[in-house]
Amino acid sequence: MAHFIDKIKELNLSRRSFIKATTAAATSLSLAGCSNNVLSPTSADPETLKEGKWVTAACWHNCGGRCLNKALVVDGVVVRQKTDDTHPDSPDYPQQRGCARGRSQRQQVFGVDRLRYPMIRKNWSSGGGKRELRGNDEWVRISWEEALDIMASELKRVKETYGNKAILAKNADEAINAYGGAMTYWGCTSDGAWPKPQQFMNGGRSRGSNDRLDLRNSKLIVLWGANPVWSSAGNPAYNFKQAKDAGAKIIVVDHLYNDTAQILADEWIPVRPGTDTALLLGVAYYMIENNLHDQEFLDKYCVGFDADHMPEGADPKENFKDYVLGTYDGVPKTPEWASKHCGTDVEVIKKFAHEIAVTKPMTFSSSSAASRTNRGEQFCQAFLTVGWMSGNVGKPGASVCSNNRHNTQSYGGPALVKAGGTGAPSIKNPLYGEPTFPGPDPFKTDWHGIVWDEAWDAIINGEYTAGIRGKQPCDIKLI
Repeated sequence: MAHFIDKIKELNLSRRSFIKATTAAATSLSLAGCSNNVLSPTSADPETLKEGKWVTAACWHNCGGRCLNKALVVDGVVVRQKTDDTHPDSPDYPQQRGCARGRSQRQQVFGVDRLRYPMIRKNWSSGGGKRELRGNDEWVRISWEEALDIMASELKRVKETYGNKAILAKNADEAINAYGGAMTYWGCTSDGAWPKPQQFMNGGRSRGSNDRLDLRNSKLIVLWGANPVWSSAGNPAYNFKQAKDAGAKIIVVDHLYNDTAQILADEWIPVRPGTDTALLLGVAYYMIENNLHDQEFLDKYCVGFDADHMPEGADPKENFKDYVLGTYDGVPKTPEWASKHCGTDVEVIKKFAHEIAVTKPMTFSSSSAASRTNRGEQFCQAFLTVGWMSGNVGKPGASVCSNNRHNTQSYGGPALVKAGGTGAPSIKNPLYGEPTFPGPDPFKTDWHGIVWDEAWDAIINGEYTAGIRGKQPCDIKLI
């Protein structure tokens, strides 16, 4: 149709002839829509297949799927792509098939918009040049040698003039670290607020999920704020479908009746966006009031649930149970209280609380979505606590986890094959302190990292928040 319009523009048409032409085009399109829509299979060109070579290729979309990608290369050009067909597909040994995005990467490789060589603004000069032309300036091609020389000379200029704190590097590599380091980022845009609560509550980076094959042992699977059918890499939806076929009930908690709820869920529990923590507190209250929580598990493996099991030196009044019951603040977090905040029906909250408390084994799984809010760490803490109150940890089919996309639950535990390394000791960033996931401990180190959420504000306004040290000045000259 676009081609047709272009042709029309080239002609000098009267209104009558234009209407006549567009009517004819619309009629032809309508008739085309009346076809039987039966697709006939295309046969591969045997000569092309015979001449070409299938090469295993990377899938670089950073989704974490690590799906198998193969390209048929003929005279240096990718003419076809396919995915995993190395073995028969089965639930216990599924093919690691790539998605449509991964299987269309030749469009990126050979796309007209791909940057294939270094370019620089025509009016750029050391220090920025005519900055007012940014966004409007022309771009000119330069050689790789020129590009590397510019990078090296600008790093040297900024360091010698302003110091290493004027350099901001997303992931400062060891070359920059050896050159004195750089300001960098901390926090996590991918996992929302989850990383720090994991560190403080789990004692590490573990997401807590069992192997994806273990899902079939679950009698109940709760997917909170998750839509793996739509958004996950690789085989998560396939794995949840296998669990459902094995008899697991699936409950989706989400503000949307999403694709996962439509395809996999036996029950959908709606909740207002940003109020998931209130719903969890209402669930916790019902479990406590009806003595449905696993007190034995909590006493043996957890701290902080009640006044008798607090960490050393902590105020006994700061325990979770008394907060939920409203012992000190006078606000019991009842299902009725929760319903006013989250919009979920009171009886639905009670039924949900009872079901996750008594169903064994259960997989209680959340994505990162619900924690991408102001005070999102409170959701993470409440989610882990409610899950642990059910005692569904360390047993077949039982886990409390913050992952239902890729990684362990989707692909089965630690990687069997890992990338190699040089074996040389790593060079730490002198400005960043001890590297920890997802950033340094602000209570223990004099670090210089900008949290992701305020990165651009820090660059523009010249200050950043440095944990307990409060606002600190910064003067970024090179990114």
